[in-house]
Amino acid sequence: MNLETKICQVQSIFSQLDQEIEELKHSSGLDCRSHCTHCCENPDIEATILEFLPLAKHIYDLGWHERYLHQLAAKPEQCILLNPEQKASQDISLVPGCRMYPYRGIICRLFGFSTREDKFGNPELVACSWLKHAPAYANIFLLGIKIPTIAEYRWQGHLVLALTRRPNRLASGDSLGFRDWPRDATCPYLMYMIPM
Repeated sequence: MNLETKICQVQSIFSQLDQEIEELKHSSGLDCRSHCTHCCENPDIEATILEFLPLAKHIYDLGWHERYLHQLAAKPEQCILLNPEQKASQDISLVPGCRMYPYRGIICRLFGFSTREDKFGNPELVACSWLKHAPAYANIFLLGIKIPTIAEYRWQGHLVLALTRRPNRLASGDSLGFRDWPRDATCPYLMYMIPM
């Protein structure tokens, strides 16, 4: 499977998740505070290369990869997509806070609007303290609304990876099969976003 196909599959997962989250927001009234970037400021998130491939391609296609690499080097503890001025980006007029909101990773999409199992096996909303104290949160599980689970969407990402693995690369220790992909016109942005 080529890189473009993989990116399309990731974007398809994003589209499905975004639809589920919009339905959850509409049905429950649960939503983030306007202009809040508290979760974006957390340096301890877990993300995968796969979920940021659409972003990497977009940044490369715009010719902004060098700029973002410099930003990352200057502030490695901060998300390079966060607009600290709290106003819409001049690059693309999007949601305040994130310069590349449509290209954000799955972790950014799931936080606040997905569940995980607590230690007793019960669903627990993965959210900040503000959302957990919002009036809509109190009844979220009683409404019978489908709430995305982190495990469900992480599993879909693993399936995309499984379909793209090259068996001869697994033996060499490169489980993703990226180590010797060509750095030519078909996938030049990989050299900037994936450690080789």
